[in-house]
Amino acid sequence: MRRVKASHPFFAAPLLSLAISVLVLFIRLVDMDSESRAAVYGVMIILQLAVFCVPSVVFCGFRGRGYIGRLGLALPHRKTFPVIAFGTLFLILASCVLKFGIFHFAYDSSAYSLYGSSISVNTESFGEWLLMLLSLAILPAITEEFVFRGIIMHEYRMCGALLPMLISALFFAFIHFDLKQFPIYFVMGMILGWLAFLTKSLWAPVAAHLIYNLFAVFTEKYIWLFSSNPDSDILFWLILIVFLLVCAFFFLSFAEKLLRVYAEKGETAPKPVPKGKVTLMLWDVFTSVPFIGQTLLFLIFGIIMLF
Repeated sequence: MRRVKASHPFFAAPLLSLAISVLVLFIRLVDMDSESRAAVYGVMIILQLAVFCVPSVVFCGFRGRGYIGRLGLALPHRKTFPVIAFGTLFLILASCVLKFGIFHFAYDSSAYSLYGSSISVNTESFGEWLLMLLSLAILPAITEEFVFRGIIMHEYRMCGALLPMLISALFFAFIHFDLKQFPIYFVMGMILGWLAFLTKSLWAPVAAHLIYNLFAVFTEKYIWLFSSNPDSDILFWLILIVFLLVCAFFFLSFAEKLLRVYAEKGETAPKPVPKGKVTLMLWDVFTSVPFIGQTLLFLIFGIIMLF
């Protein structure tokens, strides 16, 4: 294992993800069974800000002035809207097929699982409803995408196009500490990373992630009900898979057109890693101490939480 400086992205980026993962474990220790739903949502908001924002602010400060401006905070161009729309639909449908069609996960329509905590979604007032939206849908979409599709993908930008998406998707799946749903979180992370790459805007995966969260809170239960109905499950899954393939087709078609537009305009794309350095770069990425620590932490606690 080569010695890598602490400021090197192959050390600093997984260290940030590791720090956030450790803090996420503390969220799981908090009792979310309070009778006051507003208090539960308020606690979750504070915890998310502490877990994601504090380490991120420290990291960005460490990287220096102007760093945040390089994370793709500009609004996406309107020419990217078809990619965002079909990418979001593809994200939702792929998640449903994996969750209920392939892995057959159990579902509780009265609660929403976030970082291992089961939180009620049955609100009794408009104020509780707003707090619920902020804590379960809006804030997770913004904070998670800023870290994983913003900082993490930017830190690994010298690794080409695919590897930053792969690593950000891995870290995104790791922080949920769920071995059973790891493939689902990983696939979601890859789609969100692809959206960030195609649109060159962090707000594209934020929007897709937010819409997915809203779907998961309000609409996913109906997918589960239809998929678990023995009288209509075959027809339902046939229709859902057809929709998934159609969305994938249009998503990839618009993605190709967008890449052609970038190429015609001469806009820069990530330079491929020289063949002679691929092996060395991959070694540096996957053998850095924080990366190994992040992986072990996920495996240890992921296995513990299976029982």
